Amino acid sequence: MKVGDLIRHKTTGWTAVILKLPRSTSDAGMMTVITHAGPGQWRMSSCEVVS
Repeated sequence: MKVGDLIRHKTTGWTAVILKLPRSTSDAGMMTVITHAGPGQWRMSSCEVVS
């Protein structure tokens, strides 16, 4: 995964674009994303890359 990738949340099916990846393991794999509902934080392990 990298900034700018289109991803899908495995549980909700929502899609988002990655804005910022976690800086360290202490961030628990949380990345900043933007969805149709606005910005948010998603766990990397809960997502898959669409394109």
